[in-house]
Amino acid sequence: HKADNLLSSDTYRKWKAARPGEKQTSVILQFEKEEQVHSIDIGNEGSAFIEVLVGNSSAVRDQDYEVLLVTSSFMSPTESRNGTNLNRVRFFGPNQLQKSTAQEKWDRVKLVCSQPYSKSIAYGIAFVKFHSPPDKNDPPTSSPKLTKLGQFKVKDESPPSGSSIQPGSLFFSRDKAAKSSTSLKASPQSDKLSYAAAALQTGGSSSHSSGQASSSSS
Repeated sequence: HKADNLLSSDTYRKWKAARPGEKQTSVILQFEKEEQVHSIDIGNEGSAFIEVLVGNSSAVRDQDYEVLLVTSSFMSPTESRNGTNLNRVRFFGPNQLQKSTAQEKWDRVKLVCSQPYSKSIAYGIAFVKFHSPPDKNDPPTSSPKLTKLGQFKVKDESPPSGSSIQPGSLFFSRDKAAKSSTSLKASPQSDKLSYAAAALQTGGSSSHSSGQASSSSS
């Protein structure tokens, strides 16, 4: 279950670790344009805990991430051992995000999943959606514009050690009328990093930029 499944916007198309029992697994979303995150929706796929980090592609080290959403529980130890309630959905509003981090703009997002209570579950995420702040000139009753990750293709390739992720292709569209559906193409499972071109949607007018996704586990 590769990262392209995670970024499908219209269905539960899962992204999971390659094997059950892995200590930790993560996926990195790389965007060309810096964006501010107002809220996050996460659909679980067997993870006990999920953490959301953000960073900038211009950072000197890949490890330079800031915590946007602290490690959050999605399954109890009992649920994990019994394999129940694997697909809990949680919505994290601005009050649940780290305020200082949420006020900044970022072009890299890292989702970190862990499942310490079960060695039989190949865990991950069913879906993730990011919401950007509402426009200041919008009426107070309007909904926040949705930043939704959409269609992209995965390329199995491994960059040189220590190299940073390069931009792929990502577009931003703004549509207040309805959520658009996107299609998906999956590629075979690989232990290498997976890079992808993604689609990011917000509410208003359309423009184009670039982004990418990669997944890893340990």
